Amino acid sequence: EYVVLAAGLVIFFVRSLVWSQATPMIPDELLAYASAQLPTPGAVWTTLATMPTTLDPPLNPFLSFLALRLPLPATLALRIPAMLCFAAMMLSVFVFVRRRLPPTAALLAFALPMTLPVVSFSIQSRPYALWLAASGWALVCWQSAVREGGGTERRRILSLWGLYASLTAAILAHYVGALIFLPLLAGELWRSRKTGRDLPVWLTFAAAAAAIAVYVPFLKASAIYRVH
Repeated sequence: EYVVLAAGLVIFFVRSLVWSQATPMIPDELLAYASAQLPTPGAVWTTLATMPTTLDPPLNPFLSFLALRLPLPATLALRIPAMLCFAAMMLSVFVFVRRRLPPTAALLAFALPMTLPVVSFSIQSRPYALWLAASGWALVCWQSAVREGGGTERRRILSLWGLYASLTAAILAHYVGALIFLPLLAGELWRSRKTGRDLPVWLTFAAAAAAIAVYVPFLKASAIYRVH
């Protein structure tokens, strides 16, 4: 199964690289490009908090800033994070399904996103693929943290840290990133009814949700665009 998985990733990256080279940047990507050309990460932060060129939380603009420093053509360099994140999302789907179903089902689930319109996010230097990856791995980490017989206490702790990091990344990727909390909260409420409250999981949710506070300066800066 892992050979097939690796082959699927190779096919995905080859297709994405060719597709990216043949697809010009859309207007939103050009705005992201303008932000990524700033000289320092501090300048990116200041611009986002004062006169933003993109209406995004800081995580994707910082990834774009770093990607543009790669020794690649600008269009391709800016899209590398999206390609990697989309691949990470597909891997998260594989892991999530494989824990419950046979390899064939997991491989089909892994390949499914490549056949859907959402695959276009893999060649856009926008935060959508990043949010998908963070959301996918949040689900995987939650699944791992709450599995019965899922391993040692150390593994559970690592899963909770992974859940925290993934949820925080989802929030910092997009202003609607917190939507990933909805299925997780629903699942955890169901578990609470059946097995009792799992306090470490709820505390992890609360700690990750605190990242929303980062929005404050950026939302104030973007308010000027609401009149248009």
